Amino acid sequence: MIAIVRTRPPFARVEYEPYHFLRWTSLFPEKEFVWLTKNPDKIKGRFGVDNFPAIRSYDMADYFDFDTVEEKVQFLEKAVSDLGITQLITIHNDIRSQFKSGSEEKGISFFETQKVPTFASVRSFYEMSFIGYHLSKSLPTLHIFVDPQEGHWHKINGADEKNFFFYENSRINAQYFPFVEWSFAQELDRKRKKSKKFSFGFTVVTEDRESLYHQLTALNEHNINFLVKFPKLDIDTTVKRSDYAQMLEQSEFTLVIPSYEDTDFSSIRFWDALTKDCIPFVLDSCQWEQAFIEHPEISQILREDLLVSVETVKDKIEKTDHASLLQKIKSTSDWKKLKNREWFIEKSKAFFESLAETPKAAPIKEKKIISLF
Repeated sequence: MIAIVRTRPPFARVEYEPYHFLRWTSLFPEKEFVWLTKNPDKIKGRFGVDNFPAIRSYDMADYFDFDTVEEKVQFLEKAVSDLGITQLITIHNDIRSQFKSGSEEKGISFFETQKVPTFASVRSFYEMSFIGYHLSKSLPTLHIFVDPQEGHWHKINGADEKNFFFYENSRINAQYFPFVEWSFAQELDRKRKKSKKFSFGFTVVTEDRESLYHQLTALNEHNINFLVKFPKLDIDTTVKRSDYAQMLEQSEFTLVIPSYEDTDFSSIRFWDALTKDCIPFVLDSCQWEQAFIEHPEISQILREDLLVSVETVKDKIEKTDHASLLQKIKSTSDWKKLKNREWFIEKSKAFFESLAETPKAAPIKEKKIISLF
């Protein structure tokens, strides 16, 4: 059995819905996965059971009720034994100082405590992250990066770890795994009725984003508005993730800006928009080329038609024929790949070969095991 853990709160306001980061399991029906999470029934009730792949889940509610490290460790080790877990996959690690490069020793001292933190926000971070920290010490681990700023388990606790990202990324020593394209490709056949010209939202939580925010405010003068969360200025016009998804479905265009890790590119936002028939213009300060090595035709269209500056985005929105450009994109062989399961399986080969050979699990007696199908 291969356990899957996501160390971020599943109901966080600005996060992508958790099922997006589980859909890839349907590429490997011969493997047995179990999702370790708190209140899986509540999560699938919130996001819709039909959105989840047919994998088992294990309710971790009891783990969060325990007040001592010893009890939590015993719970985790019993889960490994009862479920026959032989490998761990961690997805979308929380980003705190304990997980960032150069601060690994702080992470060790934080997790190797004999007491569970009592301050609510620290306890929440500790409890979610400790699952991955403890299990990765003894289980071979694959880590699927969603944000390149996430930490490496092997740098914190010496874990036997392999890394995967939504494009090959030597900076974080990660191989390509097209889980993002696969996730959003499941939505290709939905019909979208466009009633908006442009929708765009972003957050400003680090100083390096502040100058970009002030540049983008110039768009307001042209009646091009955007959603933003800027705690320093006490600004928050963002909406729920589901509402933002609906906005993209209704909009002809959006904008992709540099990631917080500006040496990388958030192709999640690119594919999210494009598979909703919302054309993503890309700010020319983005380091986007590395993200489209596997999609050279779309890369060429991006270079010719989608790159914008703050000064030119208004004209692009007003003068671009949405239907014509969308058809140009959908006529590429790169777009056709999104409907080709065999292409995904071929490009997922490195990930598949890293999955442990797990014996067929015996019937599970644990009453908290449920089906997500």
